[in-house]
Amino acid sequence: MFLRSAAPAALLLAATIAAGPPDHVSVRAPSAPALGSVLGPGSAARAKLIALIESAGGTATDEYKPDPVDFPAPVLASIDGTPSDAATPKPDEAALCAAGKIAPRIRKVKGDLTSQGYMVIEGSCFGQSGAVLLGGFPNSVPQVTIEAWTPTAITVQFPKIVGVPDLIMTVTVTHGPGGSSGGSLLGQIAADVSGQASKPVAAKFTAAIGDPIPLPSKYIAMNACGGGIPICFAAPPGVAVGMHVDTTPTSGADIWTFTIPEHWHLHAVHLVHLTPSAASSSTINGSGAQKTIKVAWTETAVQQRADSSAQCSPAALNSLGEFERLLMQQACAANQVVGVLYDGNYRMEPMVRGPAGMTVP
Repeated sequence: MFLRSAAPAALLLAATIAAGPPDHVSVRAPSAPALGSVLGPGSAARAKLIALIESAGGTATDEYKPDPVDFPAPVLASIDGTPSDAATPKPDEAALCAAGKIAPRIRKVKGDLTSQGYMVIEGSCFGQSGAVLLGGFPNSVPQVTIEAWTPTAITVQFPKIVGVPDLIMTVTVTHGPGGSSGGSLLGQIAADVSGQASKPVAAKFTAAIGDPIPLPSKYIAMNACGGGIPICFAAPPGVAVGMHVDTTPTSGADIWTFTIPEHWHLHAVHLVHLTPSAASSSTINGSGAQKTIKVAWTETAVQQRADSSAQCSPAALNSLGEFERLLMQQACAANQVVGVLYDGNYRMEPMVRGPAGMTVP
């Protein structure tokens, strides 16, 4: 069969086999103009090459190290309440506070303010039971689990929260109706009306980070594609393909830009080497929402030989068009070297990570 690493060149060479005398097959490598014609938009050879290079196996290297600031380690937050709530109740307020006649006062909110994290609320006049309400979340009100409740401190655990980015939430404590449930919007309204709700405290909720996913191809732009006969394009679900085939040894560089959507960060760029050519990448611009990457490549000689194995099997031949089948039958019968080209092909696979449960828009 054709050498796997050089399969794109093999497809091109198959189109250059010319029939000589009945007992001979003459073979030549195509000229640059002929090669450009074979690779032209809409050609069958181009379509086959694209399909092959999008799915072909190869040796992958990781060419990007994410900025640590994009994926910070979890830190414990500490947020002060309003100044008017910082003071403890006056002696003449103590009885009213114990009786639940004074609204709760939040002095501090601290803890791991993220999905399934723990939050401690410090203050006064919390009473013996009540509810904690989280506001500011789209579409729903997360119901916390109350782990401990005293008149001056409450410990709660966040539920598993996915599908939201980092946001500013509000924390409100109520006592009286509602018991020790997680709190509800109706319960807060009732507590506000009766004066049994604390002033809300704003705090940053940090979204849990989800698993890496491919950056969709619509966010991948090709800025420059080097070489004599270059083909560079982005393809679903999210790859950047560089394909370079020439009649003489050539080297060059391709420039790509990845636009990273809001709430997402570039996690990795896998460079899949599809031919034994040298290829490496470097980051030109890694700031902000756009990452510009240069891929330098060098073509290597690829010699193709037709033989009587998989490529020449009846099934493989019957799967070809009439003209291609005739050419391949001749090449397989001759079992000879069919030419030399130079190629350097690669596939880049940018991966991003963002809030758990969210998809890239």
